[in-house]
Amino acid sequence: MTTRALSLFKEKVYLMNRVKEFMTIKNLFLGADYVWGSENLEECDCSGLICGTLTLMGNKMRINAEDIRQILTRNDNQFYDESKVKLGFFISPENKAKHVGIITDNSLFCHASYPKGVAFEDLNHTINRYNLQGYTFETKMLDFDKVDEHTGLIYDLDEELS
Repeated sequence: MTTRALSLFKEKVYLMNRVKEFMTIKNLFLGADYVWGSENLEECDCSGLICGTLTLMGNKMRINAEDIRQILTRNDNQFYDESKVKLGFFISPENKAKHVGIITDNSLFCHASYPKGVAFEDLNHTINRYNLQGYTFETKMLDFDKVDEHTGLIYDLDEELS
């Protein structure tokens, strides 16, 4: 195996391990109560689920859904791939992400919402419910290189949640 091939292999294994770690840690939040502005295992909001998971991975940050959308993700045409973390965003008519969650397969969405707290929900059902409120749905891939680059960001939260 060439040095370049070995380097690419190590990079792929490292990324796959980070994806597995993220998906495992997010499950620790299941059942947490919905509390706006929180990001711990007992209570969190939608962006707190993402930021809390990243913090437990060693990437301390706290930003809102729109900033996650703009700063930590990249576009990806593939809807679901188990070797990637796919995030789903609900976009307001003003083109701002107001809600975020994790796509765990083509039909499940893990997110924090009131009154359920952190739970899995049927993705299509969730999309339909938000569409009725005027939101559109967008998917992006969590980019761990961007996560590393922006570790330490703490923003004021300005999400308006219903």
